[in-house]
Amino acid sequence: MKRITIVILLIILAGLIFWYLTRRNPTGEAVNTDREPTQGQELETNEQNETNDQDTEALNTSNWETYTSTAHGFTIRHPQEIDIQNTDDGELLSLWGPSQQEGTEFYDGISLHFTSGSLEGQTLDEYVNQIHTDAQNDPINEQVSAVQPILIGEESGLTFDVRGYGDSTYIYLRKGEDEYLRITENTQDPSSQGFEKITDAMLQSLRLVE
Repeated sequence: MKRITIVILLIILAGLIFWYLTRRNPTGEAVNTDREPTQGQELETNEQNETNDQDTEALNTSNWETYTSTAHGFTIRHPQEIDIQNTDDGELLSLWGPSQQEGTEFYDGISLHFTSGSLEGQTLDEYVNQIHTDAQNDPINEQVSAVQPILIGEESGLTFDVRGYGDSTYIYLRKGEDEYLRITENTQDPSSQGFEKITDAMLQSLRLVE
């Protein structure tokens, strides 16, 4: 009986020694398991929290305006501060982000370009697949994604992404008997201003008109 008691005491003592050693670092100082986060950790956590807040926060569109394009046959809702330009090859709705500089490539803000044209007797699938093949064969493009179906507002269409001299998303919607509406989306949001969320809401408000 005495031998069993001694064995039990030795086991308990070994356990206590093991626990004590595992709570000390090689220098002999006690390890603090309740350390305060470092500045870098705090910054990363704060950025994650801000991003999560932006994702869950409802987008207020009550003061948005409606733009009607008679040239390309669509309407779209947008924030009041959006700049609208009529160009030779279409219409551009854009908003510069805080770091965007004049005279440089577009890298910060909202950018939606609209143009339209003839399908030349082809179906939308045939036309887009030809454009997609041309994009794949263009040496300036580093990567071209597969063509995918997309729903914009109430309209079904096709889309693919191109990465090269910038990142662009091309969206094609059938318009009328033999026409298409092409949307080129170049929105960039390096400082998490919520531009992508605004762009998505704008696109989902789009309606085709005669």
